[in-house]
Amino acid sequence: MFEELTELEKLVAVQRYEFSRAARLDLIVFILQTVTAVLAVLSVALPQGLLSGVLAPTSLGVIVAAFWFNHQSRLHRIISEKARRATLLVGGLGLALSQTEIRRLTSATGASPEELMDMHDPTFFATAEGPGVKRATDMLEESAFWSTYLFRASGDRVQWWMAIAVSMTAICFLLALQVFHSADTSLQVKFFSAIASSIVSIEFLTRCLLYRIAARDTDSVVVKLDHVRELNYPQDGFLWAMTEYNSAVESAPLMAPGVYKKNKSRIEQIWKDKGRKRGAA
Repeated sequence: MFEELTELEKLVAVQRYEFSRAARLDLIVFILQTVTAVLAVLSVALPQGLLSGVLAPTSLGVIVAAFWFNHQSRLHRIISEKARRATLLVGGLGLALSQTEIRRLTSATGASPEELMDMHDPTFFATAEGPGVKRATDMLEESAFWSTYLFRASGDRVQWWMAIAVSMTAICFLLALQVFHSADTSLQVKFFSAIASSIVSIEFLTRCLLYRIAARDTDSVVVKLDHVRELNYPQDGFLWAMTEYNSAVESAPLMAPGVYKKNKSRIEQIWKDKGRKRGAA
């Protein structure tokens, strides 16, 4: 069944499959980071004793696990990004990709043909244009449009997690300040816990800033594509816009967990309204 799909359909399936795997691993990272912050607060807040001493090294182990899952998520995302770039070139411009390269990309996922087939979506892109710069422009615009709204929504969601993480860090440091006035080992452990919680706060702050930057840059791509249309679809203009889009999305974190599902219907409606306005014009 999977082998009967077109090159574009195979690439879309690989892209969706790998993004899905990367997103699941990224969710685990979020959970582990939250656990780290909670353990850090508990180890600082609890009275001196065995439990508070165990919680601190446990939080260190959770941090290491979070880094490992984050690394695995990045590996899957690299494959999905390769498939996404190939999708725009093959499905948009109509460039050829050898069957060897297709097989190499699909085998890199480690997925069975049945698993990839589950990700098959013939309506993934709305455009009905034939291969060429116009179709590629439509596909890129749709991708950039969705990315802009999802990055904004991700930034809004993560800023709340960031606020909670920063609050936990503040509590940890306030409770651990006495370490500077004591050589008690348990207090040093508490200070370590405060440092651990600050790592989580910095991670959430960085994600929030990167989401805002990515939303701005992908929205700029949408504007550039409007200019490409006005100039009657020059290929150079499209390629520059695609380069900027690739740079924006690849330097940004994955969308925050749950954002796509929550905003899917709203963004679909905005996209349809945008198409109607363009048709009316």
